[in-house]
Amino acid sequence: MIYLDHNATTPVLPEVLQAMMPYLTTEWGNPSSAYKFGAKAKSVIETARAQVAELIGAQPREVIFTIRCLKADNSVFVGCGDSRGRRGCNIAGCAADRKRAARLMAP
Repeated sequence: MIYLDHNATTPVLPEVLQAMMPYLTTEWGNPSSAYKFGAKAKSVIETARAQVAELIGAQPREVIFTIRCLKADNSVFVGCGDSRGRRGCNIAGCAADRKRAARLMAP
């Protein structure tokens, strides 16, 4: 079978799954909480944020993780406002972006 709907979901690379397994099974916690498991989860998220930032040449504070596509779209467009009129607020997209996001990015 060839799966072509990667806009809906994307398979996880084996090395990503391996890295995530502890946090999906035994070391889970609410990163916004003050208890031990929450503090560990927050530390792991901040480490991941720093790694992603380094990979893309950004500052960790510039990397925002969201839970789903619509929330990500809203965070970007509300946070940047009209990107065409604000200096230093760049939004990159491609032809495969969802219609709503592509329309908002159009010149």
